[in-house]
Amino acid sequence: MDKFEKLTAIHSDGDWKEWLNDLFEDKLLEWDKKYGLEVSEEEIGRFALAFKNVTQEQGADLADEVYEFCPDIVDQGVGCLDEMVEMYEESGQELPENIRVLTEGIDFEDDDFGIRILEKALILGEKINFWWD
Repeated sequence: MDKFEKLTAIHSDGDWKEWLNDLFEDKLLEWDKKYGLEVSEEEIGRFALAFKNVTQEQGADLADEVYEFCPDIVDQGVGCLDEMVEMYEESGQELPENIRVLTEGIDFEDDDFGIRILEKALILGEKINFWWD
């Protein structure tokens, strides 16, 4: 079974069809060939990918490319982790391990801290949620 078969079936009708075909032809197939993708959590309007083979050297460029492809990952996702970290610190609670690992050494004063967190997630093979509003 093709790893993209379920995702294709979910998005086979309506407005998503043309966009999805372009998506597969351009990015997903390219990324799968280059990094190896694991697809999960397929729903209309969103899905998750784990990039399995991203090196340190590839991380920054891929993070920029993923951000350009789906800005919501940073703008509404990992780019908001500074607020989560602050809430945990204020409440005296310990950060969840995955958030601690992703934010360790990140300078939240840097305008690009969300991209840097995405870079770490890609290198670590973390699941990345893609969605478009």
